[in-house]
Amino acid sequence: MKKSDYKPQYTHFGKPSEMTIGQEKSTLRIQQEEREAQILAGLKPAKETSHLILKGSDRKVYQIVNQLLDHPWEDVLLLDPYLLDLDRKQMMMDWMRLLCGSPVKWIHAIYYKKEGTQKAMTIAEACQSISNDWLLNQSFRRNKNKLTFVGLREYIHDRFLLCREGNRYAGLSLGTSVNSLHSNYFCVHNLAPSFAEECWRVFHEVVQANTVESEVIQWTT
Repeated sequence: MKKSDYKPQYTHFGKPSEMTIGQEKSTLRIQQEEREAQILAGLKPAKETSHLILKGSDRKVYQIVNQLLDHPWEDVLLLDPYLLDLDRKQMMMDWMRLLCGSPVKWIHAIYYKKEGTQKAMTIAEACQSISNDWLLNQSFRRNKNKLTFVGLREYIHDRFLLCREGNRYAGLSLGTSVNSLHSNYFCVHNLAPSFAEECWRVFHEVVQANTVESEVIQWTT
C-alpha cells in the first residue's frame, strides 16, 4: 500500500469526497511491506469467500469492506470491542471514513464499554473527533447517514461487519483490528447469507441485553 492512499469510492453517489484512510508510512516501511508481500504472494487462497491478508496489505481489506458497503443497506452493525480505545483513535476514524461515504442508512458502532481507569474515549469525545474532521463531518451530512454508538458490558472478541436489508443479510468477520492491518497476517471471511443472518440475530440479542450506554448521532444541514 502506498502512503495512506486508499480513498473509499461508492457508486451510489455522483462524486463523493475523497478521504484518506490510515496514517502515513515511511518509504522504508513501504518497501519492506512490498518485499514481504511478494515473498508470500504464493500463499493466497483460491477460495473467494476467505482472504488471507498478508502483512502490509491494507488496501486489500479496505477494498473488501468498501465492496460490501457499496449497497443501500438499511442497517449495518460494526462490532469492534476496541473501537473507542484512546490509543486506537486512528482506527475509529478509519472505520468512520469507510462507513460514512457509503449509502448505508443506519450505522450501529458497537464496542466494549471500559470502566474505571481504563483508557477509552467517551461517546462525546468520539463524536467531537468526527466533527473536527471536516471532510468526514460533511460526508455524514451529505449522505444523511444515522450513526449510533453503543457500549456493551459484554466483551465480543472478534470483529464483525454485518449488513441487513429486509430479509437479506451479508457480512464479514475480520481477524484483526483496523489499526493492525499493516503489521499482522490474518484472515477476512465473507459470511454466507444464512450465517450472516444467524450472527445478526445473536448479536442483536446480545446488544439488547448488555447495552450500558448509547447515543444516536444525526447529522443535519
